[in-house]
Amino acid sequence: MYINARKRHPGFAVMRLVGFLLISILCFADVGLADESPCEKAAKQLRGSLQMTQSQGGIWGYMEKASSLKKKSMLGFQVDGKLARLVTHWETLCAKEAPPQETYNIIASNLEQARQIVNKTPGRTPPQKLMEMIKGLNQSLDKAYGQLGL
Repeated sequence: MYINARKRHPGFAVMRLVGFLLISILCFADVGLADESPCEKAAKQLRGSLQMTQSQGGIWGYMEKASSLKKKSMLGFQVDGKLARLVTHWETLCAKEAPPQETYNIIASNLEQARQIVNKTPGRTPPQKLMEMIKGLNQSLDKAYGQLGL
């Protein structure tokens, strides 16, 4: 019975071949990623952290949403730019040479600080506390720029 079914459907062998090729492609699609350097992996992590913060509007968007912080939202805009520049700096260093772990730590800690601010609920955290955190992040970014020679 099965032999007759195959004879009636000559496309059956072609469908099996296409299916095998698709499964092979899916199974071996990540093989090229194994050659990725630690620096490139770190760059992806940093870029992902930045995108997580920016997908929620960044510090600027966060400040724009909170009526008590809206008047000072230009500071958030500056902080967002500084964060993006740090990540771009890491990516540029990776293209030339492997930067030191300390550089990664400085950038990652600033991104983590930004994420903590964005994850806070404006109504639950007093505006003065939020503003202190944002100013603290801005100062931390300025310090990082000095340490990294930017």
